[in-house]
Amino acid sequence: MTTTVTATWDLPTARTSGNPLDVTEIAGVDVSLSADAGVNFVLTDTILPADPQTVVYPDLVDGDYAIRLVVRLVDGVQSAGVDTPFQLDTSAPQDVANIQITFG
Repeated sequence: MTTTVTATWDLPTARTSGNPLDVTEIAGVDVSLSADAGVNFVLTDTILPADPQTVVYPDLVDGDYAIRLVVRLVDGVQSAGVDTPFQLDTSAPQDVANIQITFG
């Protein structure tokens, strides 16, 4: 079975130094996906700051994944990136347990 996964985020408003960061300084957010629990990432999209900060992965199969987001500034500086692992499990539920039947 496949599942559609949607990730959303907020753009940063400050630099790591704590100084303010204007959205006009952001070139984009590079989005990468790992289908092997965060070992190997593949760049899948670059989201511009004027666009909705979201990415959709349709038709993912069960497994362990991770998404990586890296903010790139217009001057070439980029963030360290944030990795967020997630697991897809669309298997059926277990059977009910502890069934009791009484007569009376």
